[in-house]
Amino acid sequence: MAEASPHQALIDAWKDIENSSDATPLKTVSLPTSHYPDGNVRILFHAKDALLPKDEKAYLRAKDIFVEMFAPQAEGGRVEGIFLADNCMYDRVLRDGYSEGWVRLQYRNVKIVGTNMTWNLDTRKVKITGGSHVTIENGLIKGMGGVFKK
Repeated sequence: MAEASPHQALIDAWKDIENSSDATPLKTVSLPTSHYPDGNVRILFHAKDALLPKDEKAYLRAKDIFVEMFAPQAEGGRVEGIFLADNCMYDRVLRDGYSEGWVRLQYRNVKIVGTNMTWNLDTRKVKITGGSHVTIENGLIKGMGGVFKK
């Protein structure tokens, strides 16, 4: 018997709040969703359109999202990863997300494009469940040492 996905509640709830009267529609949203112990932003969530439920335990639904993941300030505080998606459902308590449709994830020199993704912003774990394409720029061959030497 297959184990249920920890994100199944988000997937099942995908269409439940689309027209919810208990949610406030917002335009051009930026929300810091995680911070380092020194108070600096670790993860910044942006959306073109969002439905923000009044209940903090309810799921945030957003369209045209862009998420920035920052390095610690001691390492320069620069953006070290991003992901973009057509839309998402985000659990503000568990910090889990589900994006249905096109997604793109880029972390340092690795870019992954696909469809349908579950993710957690704190653990930085993602799973793309639809056809994906991976591109690794600069360093794969160099990083593998003598594997390709004749």
